[in-house]
Amino acid sequence: MPIFEQVAKWFDEQDISFDLLDDPDGPVELEFKDSGTIVSKWDTDVLPAQPVTWPDEAIAVLWWSQRFRQDEVDLKTPKLILEGFTHNGEIFSLSHSAQANWNALYTAKDLITFPYEISTKDSKAYNVQDITELTTFFLAAIDVVNGHISSGRALKVQMQAATKQGDLDAIADGR
Repeated sequence: MPIFEQVAKWFDEQDISFDLLDDPDGPVELEFKDSGTIVSKWDTDVLPAQPVTWPDEAIAVLWWSQRFRQDEVDLKTPKLILEGFTHNGEIFSLSHSAQANWNALYTAKDLITFPYEISTKDSKAYNVQDITELTTFFLAAIDVVNGHISSGRALKVQMQAATKQGDLDAIADGR
């Protein structure tokens, strides 16, 4: 059985939605979907330029499974970041715009007159009282972003180190 068919069979057994596209004029492609939206797309072009000889199909399936699971981590990490962070009982945004705003605010901390009004994630006014609070606020934001990125990286390293499908399957993203 060709490797893409073997991989497709494994994903089907895991109830992972996918389409196997075999275009005679192009690469074989696997598209993975979540509620109809393509979340990951692989094709034979992602393989190394040199022909790959897999010792057996189980190793090839593991290789593709690792890529898929790592893609799942890459999709979950920004979603976790977008949940925001908590400071003094209020939730603040960590969207790309918000991160740029928090960075600019912190950079200009010596030029700001306190208290300084900012918005919570649900658009309520919040007053930062002084530079000390702004520093605490800013460091909390950085810690949340870096924490999600670091925990995602650690999961991906674990997944890459798995030598058997069962080892990979035992790794759970509990973030």
